[in-house]
Order: sequence, then structure tokens, then C-alpha cells
Amino acid sequence: MAPSEGLLGHLAGAILDGGDIDWASAASTADESQRPVLDQLRLLAAVADLHRVAKPERWGHLRVLERIGRGAFGEVYRAWDTRLDREVALKLLPADASEHEPHDASIDANSIIHEGRLLARVRHANVVTIYGAERLEGRIGLWMEFVRGRTLEQILEGGKIFSVAETVAIGIELCEAIAAVHGAGLLHRDVKAHNVMLAQDGRVVLMDFGTGRELADRSGGSLAGTPLYLAPEVLRGAPASVASDVYSVGVLLHHLLTGSYPVRGRGLRDLRLAHERHERTELAVARPDLPPKLAAVIARAIEPDPKRRYESASALAADLAALKPRWDLAGTPARSVQDPRSGRALWSWRLAAVVGVILIALIAWVGRRSNVATGSTTATLAVLPFDELNRNRGDEHLGLGLADALTARLSNLRQVVVRPTSTVRELGGAREPVAAGRSLHVQFVVDGTIRRSGDRIRVTVQLVDVERGAPRWAETFDERFTEILSVEDSISRKVVGALALQLGGDDLSRLAQRGTEDPEAHVLYFKGRYFWNKRKTPNLKMAISYFQAAIDRDPSYAEAFAGLADAYALLATADPEALPPRDTMPRARAAAEAALRLDEHLAEAHASLGYVAANYEWDWATAEREFKRAIDLNPNYATARHWYFWYLIAMGRLDEAEEQITRARELDPLSPMIHTTVGVPSFYARQYDRALARFQRAAEVGPDFWLTHIWLGWTYSEIGRYTDAVAEFQREQDPGALKYGGLGYAYARAGDHGAAREVLAKALKKAERQYLSSHAIAIIYAALGEKDQAFRWLERALSERDEEMTIIKVDPRLDTLRTDVRFDRLVERVMAGGPRRIEPARPF
Repeated sequence: MAPSEGLLGHLAGAILDGGDIDWASAASTADESQRPVLDQLRLLAAVADLHRVAKPERWGHLRVLERIGRGAFGEVYRAWDTRLDREVALKLLPADASEHEPHDASIDANSIIHEGRLLARVRHANVVTIYGAERLEGRIGLWMEFVRGRTLEQILEGGKIFSVAETVAIGIELCEAIAAVHGAGLLHRDVKAHNVMLAQDGRVVLMDFGTGRELADRSGGSLAGTPLYLAPEVLRGAPASVASDVYSVGVLLHHLLTGSYPVRGRGLRDLRLAHERHERTELAVARPDLPPKLAAVIARAIEPDPKRRYESASALAADLAALKPRWDLAGTPARSVQDPRSGRALWSWRLAAVVGVILIALIAWVGRRSNVATGSTTATLAVLPFDELNRNRGDEHLGLGLADALTARLSNLRQVVVRPTSTVRELGGAREPVAAGRSLHVQFVVDGTIRRSGDRIRVTVQLVDVERGAPRWAETFDERFTEILSVEDSISRKVVGALALQLGGDDLSRLAQRGTEDPEAHVLYFKGRYFWNKRKTPNLKMAISYFQAAIDRDPSYAEAFAGLADAYALLATADPEALPPRDTMPRARAAAEAALRLDEHLAEAHASLGYVAANYEWDWATAEREFKRAIDLNPNYATARHWYFWYLIAMGRLDEAEEQITRARELDPLSPMIHTTVGVPSFYARQYDRALARFQRAAEVGPDFWLTHIWLGWTYSEIGRYTDAVAEFQREQDPGALKYGGLGYAYARAGDHGAAREVLAKALKKAERQYLSSHAIAIIYAALGEKDQAFRWLERALSERDEEMTIIKVDPRLDTLRTDVRFDRLVERVMAGGPRRIEPARPF
């Protein structure tokens, strides 16, 4: 047995036995031909140590879960950040690092802190995010984003040769990452396949800044990086530069396409000589099937003369993007090639057998450890209305419309909780994204500007990390106006990538789905949502006209039909100018059904259909089915839960109703409507003290929200604080059904029948001129003790299918009528579906 082979056999046995190994001594003993095997054994030993060494249970505020790597820098763990409730990767360096790695003076504890300082400057979806660096308990720790996936090196080791489409796609994202690094005033200096990860969510993520350096640092210093990837001038001792990072990217692209390198050598001396002699394998020779333009782009990236290379990573990305590959990255078939080293007899069959046994045992053990179900991370997000830079052009709808469209797309993802547009609008004109994010209780904010000039638009957008107060991703889109849908597509994908979400096929499909391909129809939809969000009757009528115009342009536009359904449904309750339900609700049903014929998976349309079934048709089985379907399709759709809540109230299922409204508040914590509704179950349960406390808290959230004061008025009336009740009802300026009903009820309960009848007279006069809820008049008569009149108006409310009749089963304002047999019959009729005749829906 040759001495070197004996050394390798000894090392393999030591790995199997878990013994200590002096790697520095082994490296000095091994000959040049055995060094590749030595490197592999050292890697194998690290994997073995990974599971032998006891991990710490905690490190500071981080709960350590499992070791996932080990190397010269120390150990890397999967951990849980207990302060921010998220999974992180934790790199720990032993306090006595110099004792562990005495032969590598470049590795010390402070390098971890330095790496954290460098990484903290960079905010980009394609660069691993650093969360913190600290010296604690005798160790240096760096914790960062936990990225699930495989490094490009791991993929290459499996025999994979990347296709043109895959390589170009990876190259573009990698260049964007490098450009962000350079934009932060840094150099990476070690771009290689081992330091680039293809994450499970499809992102390309640049990792490991252990050799990073500021751009301003022009010192040569010690050689850093992996020699096969280093630019020739760096190998000669020149300082690293933007050009040398670009060179490394070019080498990596060459490596992905061929499995080899453009310049090769056994050591630094051989590599330097190869560069001096211009001994280079041209890409066109290694892969003759490649498009010549791609070969030319990579050739320019790895030009020996740095002055002839691309001047920046962004310039390289632009030329890669110009190739416009049409293949799907995930769908391109893998192409396998034989490892060019496979024919070399690097060691004897006996050594191979020993290491094989070790590998099989370790792989099986690691597989068992890895077979653990992991929960998905949920991100909270708000999309602020985009600031229109040319408001005098009458394009005020574009900013809110784009925000609403992005909100709708991202809300379909189960891993994202997106604040509804209606709640974001409560912030008014506030533009500072961090302050807005804190007010909305979200982790991230999408903020941007939009300008339309003729047939072109420019959209500048950023994803802001609220905790850090800095962008995680930013980009500008300058396109023709007809490409606005493509801009939405790009922004949605980039936001998902920046949030590091792991999407399934259904989520990806929903994210990519467009409601229309007609940009003008899409803008009309924008305008419809703009006016719909104002919620008053004149605005809802404007919304209907725009939704209908969008449908006229594109009769297959499901979202426009859903918007139409929402607008018609709200018209029936838009106090003080509500329209008769018979004039609006059948149209709402027809629009919702049309939307579902076009897209059965549209949660908004299912919720609208449930709303009509519950509040107009009193078809309780259909209502519950549709609400549950909407929630199943989009569990984060707060409106569906809010409307389902009212169905549950009508059924007397108050505990379930409270569960739904509590979840809705979690999804939409600033909505004054939802905050107010949280107190409703207690009111209907006759727990008035608890209801009062909840309504008062809602008034703190939205002090000017009129409906909160209406509910405070009802509650004060039930507990006998009539002066307070009247004051709350009088805050509402518009004389609608809720104000008339509330004031008349409070005066009557207080014994001031004269004032109650004055209010009643005004209500009756208004009811002669326009639609006014008959239920509001009925409760005044009930409080006055005039039961016959109360039942007369309740019968009228029943025939009108007044929405307030749905809660007759639990309504305390009608308690004085409950002993009358007529009341029981009313309840039975409502629960049975009301009058037989329902206005037919008008088809679309």
C-alpha cells in the first residue's frame, strides 16, 4: 500500500470511529495527487461532526433547533428567533477559534462580526438577509435569513448541466444581487457555485460574505476567494474590484453550462501560468450547441483585461436579459453528463468501500433527522396607494387602483396576510412607509410612485422592511401603458421572491393569473374600485358605471363582475341613502354568478353570493356554503369572515361569530368597522358591560367612525344611560335609518315620548319620499309600547326583505314583543326564507 493511500485509509477509519484528526498535519503529509481526496474526506468529517457534537439549546434570544453545517468558521444551526417569531440560520464561531483552526490565520472570531456589518448594508431579495451579529457567552454569532434550497454546487455535484434558459435566468438574478452588493459599497470577492443557492421559492440567493470588503479598500492584502473563480489580476496580487466580481460571475455561468472552468490548474502557480499563457477553454468549444450571443456575453464577462469586461454587474444582466429566453426555468429538462474525473483511479477500491459505508450510514441518518414537518411562515404586508406624480392629468385612480390590484393578487396567497385597501386608506395621505407599516401592524410595506405620460408609464416600487426601516427590494419599471398588467405580474413575483415565500403550484397559478388582457378594461376596473372604496351611494353608482364599462370591453373579466356584485350589494345598506334591496340585491346576485361562471375560484364572488343569500334571500344553507367556500379559497379575506360573522349572529351561534370576528380583526387590525363589530356578539348576548367596553375600545381605534357611535348609542340605551345614548346618536350628521331609529328608540326608552314621536314623524316623512328601513320605524314603535304598529312595520320590513330582519332572532331592541305569538311567527318566517316571491335576478 502506498504511503499516501495508507494515510487516506487511516483518515477514513478515524472518521468512522469519530476520532480527532490533525488536518493540518495530514495536508502537509499528503502528496499533490491526493489533495482532492483529502478535501472530500474533510468535508465528510464535517458532516459526521455535524451530528456528533452536542448543540446548544439556546443562544441569547435564539432557540437552537438543529445543526445544519460545520466548517472552518464554526457551526451553522437552524434556530428560532423568539423575539420576531421566525426561523433563522445561526452561524456560531467558538471563542477560541484560533485553537480550532491554528493553520488558517485569516479565520478568527471577528470575521463573523465583520461579515454581519457588511451584509447589514445590503437589502435585496437575491442577497441573504442578515438579522444581527453579537458576541455572547464566549461565542460570536451571526443570525440571518434561513433559506431552504440547494446550492448550485450541490446541484452540479449531482451531474446536472444547466440549460441555456436556466443559466440565463440564474445569471440575471445573480447579477442583480451583485449589483446590490456593489451599490452598498461592497465587494463580494468569493462568487462561486458553493455560495449561490437556488431557494425552494425559486429565488437565486447570494450567500456568505466571509471574504467581503469595502469598495474603498484598495489594499491587496492576502488572497481571498476560490482560485478557479478569481480574475487573473487578483491572482497576480492586484486588489479586488467590481470587474473581478463580474469575472467570477462569468466563470460561474461557464461552470453551470459545462461542468468545468474556462481556466484550470492544480494550484495557484498552475493557474497563474495558465492565465499568462492564455490557456483557456472557450465556451463555444466546450458547448458547441450554445447560442453564439450567449457565448459572446460570457466571453466578455471573463475577459483577461478588466478594462474590456462589463463595467458593472447591471450591464452584464442587461445583456443576459436581452437574450430573452423563452423556456421555463422549472420546466427545462435536466441534462446529465459524465463527470470528466470519473475515469481517474483516485484511490483504491478498499478506501472507496470504507468511505461508501460511511456515506450510506450518514445519508440515511440525516434523512431520518430531516423528515420533520415544518410549518410555513406567514408574512404581514400592506400595499400603500401609489403616489401619482401627475395628478393634474386626472389619473388619481391609477395609484389606488394599482395598489388594490396588487393587494388582491397577494391576498390569494395563504402565506401572506395583506391589509385590505379600505383599511390602508384610513391612513389618509401619510406617505412614510415605515410609519404606515407600524400603524398597520405589518412587517412589510409596498410603496411606490406611478407616472403616466402619453402611452408610457413609469412605476417605481419598493418593498420596505418595517422593522429595519429599509427597503428589502426596489425596482423601476418603464413600460408602455399597455404593459401595465406585465408590471403587476413583475411586482407580484418580485415581492414574493423578496419575502422568501415557498409557494405551491396553486398559489403560483393564482399569482400569475390575470383577470383580463385588456389594459383599458383593467384601468376601468381600477376606477371602479377607487369609487367603491368611498362607500357612499353616489360613489357606489360611479363604481357600477366603471365596472360595467370594464365588462363591456371584456365580457370575460371575472373580477369586474365581482366588483359589480360588491357595489350593488352595498347600495342596499349605504345609509343614509340606501336603495331598496329589491332594486340592488338581484343585480348583485346576477353579477356574482357571472363572476363565478368565469372563475369558480374567485373568493370575492363567493362571499358576495353568500351576502345576497343571507341578507336578501334568507337562503341560509346557500349563504353558509358560499361563505365557507370563500374562506377556504382565501383564509385571509377579512370581508368574507366579517360577512360570515353576521350570518352566524342571525343563526344565534354567537360563540362561533366571535371566533370569526376575532380572526377578521387579526387580519385587519386597523379596520374601524371590524373593531366595532367585535363588540356585537356581547350586545346580542345581553352582556352590555362587556359590549360597552369593546365599543369604547373601537372608538379609540377609529374615533370618527360613525357606526361605532351608533353601537355605543344602542348599548347606552340598554343599560339606561339615555343621555349618553342620545349624544352618541346625534353625532351622526346624516339623517338616515340608523340615526332615526336610534334616537327614537333612546327617547322612548327614557320616557320622553314627545321627543320620540318627533323623530318618528321625520322618519315617516322621509319614508314617503325614498327608501328607509322599515325595521328602524318598527323599533321606535316597539319602544313606545305600540305593538300593533311595531308588527305592522315589521311585516313591511319582511316584505321588503330588510337586512335588519335577519337578526330578529337575537335582537334585544324587540324584546318587548317576544311574548306575542306574532313575533314567533315572524321569526319562523325569516328562518324559513321569508316571503315566497323574490325579485328575479337579471342576467348579465
